Amino acid sequence: MNLMDNLAKIKARIRALKEMTKGRGCTESEAAAAARKVSDLMGKYALSEHDLFMTASATRHKTRRSVVRDRLWSIVALCTNTHAVLDGNGAEPTMTFYGADPCPEIAGYLKDLLNTAIDGEIRRFKASNYYKRRRTLKTKRAAVAQFTDSLVNRLGCRLLDVFRAQISEPSRKLSREFADTQCTGLVISKVVRADASQPEARWAGRVAGDRVPISHGVDGSKSPLQIAS
Repeated sequence: MNLMDNLAKIKARIRALKEMTKGRGCTESEAAAAARKVSDLMGKYALSEHDLFMTASATRHKTRRSVVRDRLWSIVALCTNTHAVLDGNGAEPTMTFYGADPCPEIAGYLKDLLNTAIDGEIRRFKASNYYKRRRTLKTKRAAVAQFTDSLVNRLGCRLLDVFRAQISEPSRKLSREFADTQCTGLVISKVVRADASQPEARWAGRVAGDRVPISHGVDGSKSPLQIAS
């Protein structure tokens, strides 16, 4: 078990202990014992009340270098009131979302779903006649880059349309501050953009961005977004 998982379990235990009150059916002695244990655990692990509700969720990242789709993860973080940080120093690169529970888990879930959708749309584009007519590897790569750039732009705009009302700058500020205490030395991905020399590829990306269904979840689960392939 890594330190982050262990700390998450400790926080969950503290939150459960804080629920042991007389108002919830505990005796006075049980409530007092729970309160003492809460104080002991928070002191031992140097946790504040604020820390109890802040969590982190790490997801696998495709590459250590910045790529076009990385712009979308900043928008995912914005829409979920989290802070995203890329760590390329380990055995495999990861992106971690920091924020109030359960927002980081939601952000990681969205990132995985959107990655899958983007990969699927790129495969579809590579099967198109337009892509097959590109004569060189250089022009094929440029076509995919511009397609992906436009696709990412469109998905980002649609995410903002869906989640704009729930974006909270105070919550995002708390997430950034929490991230700063957890990941000194790590960096956020820099912005990468493709040129616009192939408008047909960019239009295909725009169409693909509209093709990916995005909507609020309606099943009462933590996941606020559903993306169908």
